[in-house]
Amino acid sequence: MIKVQHDFETKSPVIHIDSYFFRRIHFEAHPIGFSDDSENNPFDIEVKTSVETTETGKSPYGLRLLVETTHEKASKAYDFAVEVFGVFSFDQSIDEKHRSGVLYTYGANILYGSIRELLVSLSLKGPFKTVMLPTVTFVPAPKDQK
Repeated sequence: MIKVQHDFETKSPVIHIDSYFFRRIHFEAHPIGFSDDSENNPFDIEVKTSVETTETGKSPYGLRLLVETTHEKASKAYDFAVEVFGVFSFDQSIDEKHRSGVLYTYGANILYGSIRELLVSLSLKGPFKTVMLPTVTFVPAPKDQK
């Protein structure tokens, strides 16, 4: 058990990552003919998720997360597509019918961070600024704010 000390009391996590791996990694740099305009012209990206369960529909659950550029190929300094798959288990206090929602919210945050770190590593020694994915939230918007 990991103890975290704060000025406030924390609670045990309701979701646990058992493992993750990268299913697909595509990273392409276009160093010829580009200036680094990433601050004024950020990457256009799309994030896709899908939940996969065992045949019984019970834990463990799998979550697939894909982050890819959607701008015209070679129109920016980098093009990339990274897909990661994570296997998660849940605290028994989480009802089976709520697990997919918890997985989308918390599991996607965990996997997105792993993709962010991979892209930083891949672009660190490149000819342009390091690729830093923007902060996102996977918490659904209230229905009246969609």
